[in-house]
This record gives sequence, structure tokens and C-alpha cells, in this order.
Amino acid sequence: MLTKITFQNLRCFEDFTLDRMTPLTLISGKNNVGKTSILEGVFLLLAYRKADVFININSFRGIDVVSPLPPGLILGQEPPHLWETLFRNLDTKQKLTISIEDDNKRLRTLCMEKDEQFSQTSFTERNAVPPMFQPLSGSYALKFMYEDGADSNETGRFLVTQSGLTLMFDTPSYLPVLPFVIYISPNTHLSQQIVATWTGEIEYKNKKNELVKMLRLLFDEIEDIFVMQQHGTANIFSRLQNGHPLPIRAMGDGINKLLHYLAV
Repeated sequence: MLTKITFQNLRCFEDFTLDRMTPLTLISGKNNVGKTSILEGVFLLLAYRKADVFININSFRGIDVVSPLPPGLILGQEPPHLWETLFRNLDTKQKLTISIEDDNKRLRTLCMEKDEQFSQTSFTERNAVPPMFQPLSGSYALKFMYEDGADSNETGRFLVTQSGLTLMFDTPSYLPVLPFVIYISPNTHLSQQIVATWTGEIEYKNKKNELVKMLRLLFDEIEDIFVMQQHGTANIFSRLQNGHPLPIRAMGDGINKLLHYLAV
């Protein structure tokens, strides 16, 4: 049973600890304060050995991977869509750390950050990598470091390749099997296309400022909202005060629910 959770640089959390947990722990709070992020953080630590873990986390928020596409184009599987929204302020150079402790005082820790030392070119040259598993041009490696108690640890990287997301371990993994975890999302989402169409109509009617004003009630850093077509699919983005565009689906459930309620 988990008794303590600690995050650094996960989504909205710079440094957060939830302790004194019990077999049934209720988490309450206002919209967009990170309740869903807490569940996603635990899921990430316990399911990181599966290469599609980021795709699964995005799917919890209704962000879908679109396929098939022309070779080398994997919409939704570029680093900005896969994992960058998990990092506070989208800064992958600041280490994201998740720690959980159970009632046996067993501590598990997962750290992730952009691998500045990893050269995709030298990696391809050193290894006989089939074309389908070669890293995509313009992508980068995300390094992970996992520790589990007494000197048990493993490291590796997530790579975006021609065939999708690939997980590579630096050494063979001999760690115990992680606990089985299932994330059950309470959210149902309208079609992204329906909400995007409605958002476009709002802008056409010159009422977008009113929409942005409503969304700011939950997240005051939103400066703008816009729809962008990517490979035939409409995606909704917000632009924050720091200038970064952020997929609406990557934001809190409160923002998405409000947008969906307004659309219907």
C-alpha cells in the first residue's frame, strides 16, 4: 500500500508531497490544481517499462495518436506531444522526479530528463540499427533512471523511431516486476473534431475573447486559444503567457470539461 508520494517538476508541481495515505485516499481540490497529475505520476512510475506509457497517459486526457501517416511522420508521437507536457513549464532540462513509498518503507524513485549527451547519429553508426528503428530526425532521447531500494537501479532511454516509441535499456533489467497498475479515467470526451469545429465557429463569430475569458476562470495564464489542422486532424491549442502553445487536451480536466460543456 502506498503511504507517501513526492513529485518534483511534474506538470504544475515544482515540489509536492502527499503523505499519510491510507488504503482509501480521497483527493479533492479546485479545477486545474493537479489532482489528475497525481494519478498520472504514480502510473508513470509503475508503468514506465512499457514503451507506450506516454501514449497511454495522453489517451487518459483524450489525446489520440493519428495513423497511418507518410513514413517519418507520426502525429502525436513527437516529443512535444509525447512527454514534454509532463515537465513543469515544458522544461525537459529540469529533472522530473517521482518517488513513492509503501507501508514497508520501500522507496521507489523514477527520474527523467532530456539526454544532452546522447548522439542519435553516433548511436546509429555504432549499432546496426534497421531503418524502421532509427531515431526520427529532429527528435531527441529522454533518459530515465529508476532506483528501487538497496542498490537496485536501471537506466535507459526513450527514443522516437520510424516505427514509433522505443524503450532501450543501458543494461539488461534484472529488477523485480513492478506492481500491476491500471488507470481508470472517469472522464468521457467529446470528439476532438466536434469541439474544434465549434471553437472555429466561435472565432468566426468574433466571440473568441469571450471564450478565452471563461477559460481564464480556471487557468489565468491562457492568453489565446486556436485550432490548427495537422495532417487532416483538427487540434485545439492554448497559448500561455510565456508564449508556449499547449494542447488543450494536455491541460487539466476542468478546462476540458468546461470547453466540452460550452460546445454542447
